Amino acid sequence: MNLHSASVSASTVLIKYYFLARPRRFGKSLFLSTLRYFFEGQRSLFKGLYIDSTNWDWEAYPVLHLDLNRSKYEEKGILEGVLENQFREWCA
Repeated sequence: MNLHSASVSASTVLIKYYFLARPRRFGKSLFLSTLRYFFEGQRSLFKGLYIDSTNWDWEAYPVLHLDLNRSKYEEKGILEGVLENQFREWCA
């Protein structure tokens, strides 16, 4: 699996990101949605699964989800606009 991770820390702030590259139709969206709901603490979605029987605290963590499939990037500047709008939404 091509999984690259990096972390940046400054005093009390820790930022960690992951890049997941897989072939088309390989379940990337499902996997990322599963991680999103897991880290948002939505335990009810995991009832009956192994993770539900562990000692995980199910605390909700902030999750920033970026979907670049929202637009067709046919013109210069569209990507910058999409990213700017997403960052504004996260900061609101």
